[in-house]
Amino acid sequence: MYKNLGTQSSGSAFSHSLVALDLRASLPISGRYGGLPLLNRQAPAWHSLDGGLSMKDADGDVRVPWGKGRYGGLPLLDRQAPAWHSLDRCLSMKDADGDVRVPWGKGRHRGLPLQKGWITLFLIAIMILVASCKNESQEQQQVTELKILATRKYVETLGELTRAEFEKKHKCTVRFRVTENAGSILDTLRNEKDRPKADIVVGLGNVYREMILADSVLTPFVPVRESAVPVKHRIDKEGYLTPYQYAYVGFIYDTMTTPNPPKTFGQITDHDWKDSFILPDPFCTNVGKGFYRLTAAFGNVYGFPKIWRSMKPNVKMLTDTEEEAYNRFMAGEARIAMVELTRFAKLYADGDTGRYKLFSLQEGNYQIYECAGVVKGASHPDLAKRYIEFMMSKSFQERIPTHSWNFPIHEKVDLPESFKVVEVPVKEFSGKWGSDPNMTEEYLRRKWEKEWRD
Repeated sequence: MYKNLGTQSSGSAFSHSLVALDLRASLPISGRYGGLPLLNRQAPAWHSLDGGLSMKDADGDVRVPWGKGRYGGLPLLDRQAPAWHSLDRCLSMKDADGDVRVPWGKGRHRGLPLQKGWITLFLIAIMILVASCKNESQEQQQVTELKILATRKYVETLGELTRAEFEKKHKCTVRFRVTENAGSILDTLRNEKDRPKADIVVGLGNVYREMILADSVLTPFVPVRESAVPVKHRIDKEGYLTPYQYAYVGFIYDTMTTPNPPKTFGQITDHDWKDSFILPDPFCTNVGKGFYRLTAAFGNVYGFPKIWRSMKPNVKMLTDTEEEAYNRFMAGEARIAMVELTRFAKLYADGDTGRYKLFSLQEGNYQIYECAGVVKGASHPDLAKRYIEFMMSKSFQERIPTHSWNFPIHEKVDLPESFKVVEVPVKEFSGKWGSDPNMTEEYLRRKWEKEWRD
């Protein structure tokens, strides 16, 4: 039961107050001002602050939220909050124990007590933490992973060296899958052709181009402008393979044990050199396959089998990589090893006094390019193309001579002093490969295997 006293508080826009029989002034339960009890028989001045849970104002008056608009933010004067009420829509600030309460939906469990504000701070902290974790999770989900299938040589010399630079520039992560040699890359591409797991391959030689085209495992991409391959190094106009470095087939020997090494096809097939050579495998390494093609280009269809038949007794072993051939030679397992001619630059830089020397055959040489290509059906083909462009940048190319010990493709890269001692062959046979229509990869392999295994 309420009685209308018809009084008005000083300075208040509220012109009527209602006083309960128990001497507590209250607003009506329903209606315009829905159910707020007012203590000390005094109606508050109206304020129009919008929403928000403001517990006290600058004068120390307790405030409660009151929606938005004209009546938002009702102050309770005399610094005393009303007793707790369970009436619907009643915003009561303190209960009988003095705990501050705020509205918490509707129903039985309205009125969450906040002990000295700690629970409020805790809830705010939880909300911030959840939002932060959500944002971090979304960012992690948005990071693209570029999957690179590459030779161990590339990963250990250039791949890991430049990984962070590319990741930072393109806001992605790079994951390498390592193979021992170029032949393993081709085998992997064939096995995964229907469901490719890599976006890009790095380390395939130009000597594998015909097989790449036949197997249809790469998709063409031609870098342009500053990333374009210089004209003289454009080995693949269609863009299936983009060269990033090159070298030549060479032989290393120890002047202390072999003062006069064989330097012609006739000499290396002479039986005086029995068990003297270590060769990288001609069917899984870039260097080995380069020499294999050199013998085919020089001997043509008919002379090719004869060269390998005569040379077989002189080959002590075949290795899975050029690096293995070099290491076995340095360990004294043979007198001569087939390597890249640019090995001489590394020996010179390491302070070799001239004990070890390199040569190429007098009849000519074969230029070996190491290349990159976008995998057909790649998950991230655009990022793979950006990586190829990155490999053609000057900053990347400048690292090649002193880390991979090859010639860079970029024509404006200054070569270190050590490369001045590297022999650049005058005669080069790589351009003659394929001039004879019968000199196909399949035909030559059958011929080679027949001579090698018989």
